[in-house]
Amino acid sequence: MSKPNSTATSRSTSSTTTSDDSPFNSIPNSSRNLLIQTSASYPLPSTSNQQIYHIPSDKVISDDEFYKLISNLGLSMRNKVDSSTGIFILLELQHAVTKYYFPCNKVLLLLDYFVNSNNLHVKVLVILFNRIWDLYNFDSIMKNYYKSQSIQTEILKRIGGLNFINPLKPNYVHFNISLKYPDNRILVHSLIEISASDSGDQINEAENTQLSVVELYGSSQRLLNESRDEIMRFTFCEVGERSLNVSWTMRREQLKRYLLGDVNSQDREMFKIILMYKEMEASNALSRGSVELQYLQFLKNKNKKGNSRGATRGKVISSAASSNDAVK
Repeated sequence: MSKPNSTATSRSTSSTTTSDDSPFNSIPNSSRNLLIQTSASYPLPSTSNQQIYHIPSDKVISDDEFYKLISNLGLSMRNKVDSSTGIFILLELQHAVTKYYFPCNKVLLLLDYFVNSNNLHVKVLVILFNRIWDLYNFDSIMKNYYKSQSIQTEILKRIGGLNFINPLKPNYVHFNISLKYPDNRILVHSLIEISASDSGDQINEAENTQLSVVELYGSSQRLLNESRDEIMRFTFCEVGERSLNVSWTMRREQLKRYLLGDVNSQDREMFKIILMYKEMEASNALSRGSVELQYLQFLKNKNKKGNSRGATRGKVISSAASSNDAVK
């Protein structure tokens, strides 16, 4: 039986050679084949001989360049691209994006110009995947489809979980994983290890899962080595959903099993989530939900307290001044 369709997502330096003058002169092989479905297995990202590829920040698309690209492609919010004309736009997009790298927020903006039908969004994501700059924020894209489990399943199938999951925050994903394939079993094994390191079981099983996580505890090597017919369906709990404790040491250790461990391993932005968590933990401000969203609220509350103290101090000074005037 053939394996699920997937896309080559290797980010070695040889696959990203483009001309600064024209994005059409040298198109990487991985980009040429992005719309072609193959029966090849997902590329395992963590290998001993894989080079770490660092993306220069000056290659990240600016706002002006982004909207110029939108204009050149003839995209419009009033007349979104649908599946009837999508194939032609996708071919143009496939060529046009090779000059720049895209942050995840720009990817979400670009997706808005396409009708979300017939997996059109998934096809756009597959084209853009090799050009994503901040891969550690891919969870923001998955969050966009959290209520569309079929789309998330298709993303998992086309791109492969090891290529986009961030073990530091493996949330907003409805995992629908066949245990027939080695990369899927590595992914499940990794998430089980992370869950076991946090206090409290962080894996929330779906009612229609064909295999319980409990059956896999204590048989890690068997899970990795044995192909199985079952499909596991689950989500990974948010911080505070079952426990406020997060084993960041284990999560960082697991990075070596994911594409992120090679692509963004030296990017300090990826590890800011740990600093956010520790600052809130020290202030006893942790609650349930995304660490980043909690931190934004934490800063707002902190600023409100600071402004309140400043206002109180101003009133005290003003009152003291009035008292001195009265004495005089």
